[in-house]
Amino acid sequence: MVSIFAFIAVAQTAAAFSDIPADYFSAKGKPTSVMAKVNGVSITQADVEKLVWDWQSQAILNELIDYQIIRNEAKRQSVTVSVQEIRAAVQNAIKQYSESLPPGTNVEKELKKQGFTRSRVYLSWQARLLTDRLLLRKFDPKEFIKVSTIVIAIPSKQATDVEAAGKKATQAYNDLISGKQWNDVLSANVTDPNVVSSGGAIGWRLMSAFPAEVQNEFKVLKVGGITKPVQTNYGFQIFRIDALGKEAPQAELNLLKADYVRSSQPGFVEELRKKAKVERF
Repeated sequence: MVSIFAFIAVAQTAAAFSDIPADYFSAKGKPTSVMAKVNGVSITQADVEKLVWDWQSQAILNELIDYQIIRNEAKRQSVTVSVQEIRAAVQNAIKQYSESLPPGTNVEKELKKQGFTRSRVYLSWQARLLTDRLLLRKFDPKEFIKVSTIVIAIPSKQATDVEAAGKKATQAYNDLISGKQWNDVLSANVTDPNVVSSGGAIGWRLMSAFPAEVQNEFKVLKVGGITKPVQTNYGFQIFRIDALGKEAPQAELNLLKADYVRSSQPGFVEELRKKAKVERF
């Protein structure tokens, strides 16, 4: 199943939450309704129903707990999403999925094969939209910085190798502040052609992801500023500020927001789980 339906798999049996419009539920057949045949042997709806609870109840319960945790947090922060917005998201997701299928494929049947009925997709997108809006409340452009880096590798952990790499990094830094071009210093110290061709760009990052001494320099440097070498897990690194989040143009800011939401979702939901009081019976 494509990722557009893979955020939180909320089961279609979640009717108790009454969030799902009636038209998103499939018509329920009679217990004797035949759902499939194998070499002429029928599998009825009753055959399936008597096993669903025994086989799937805990998985469904876990998913519904996550959904309720998100709903509770959204209510606490007065974050809402309208039925119209959810419907539009569902329609767009189904449209995208249908475009990946061979012409003439019955999209509804294909979704059901994957375990995604319309009601499940609806509740999944409700949870996703609520989570997106909760995360965007935490988004602060000032906490982001776009950087490039020059990494001076350390061949081994031996003191002599560490010392030699440190001296090489210091020389590279001195070359930069004396006026040498970034790409010239980069190519003189890095052998990976892909890194050289990209200018050592690593893109947008949270400032908090960098060592404390680098963060302090970021606070006073302007765009184009170079940080002093710092030892990291990758070697000795020098960073150049390519852009500041607070100064990013709207188009780039929108991309940054989308990336922030996407990368933050798993950790955010896990954080909510830890805070929630969940009683199981």
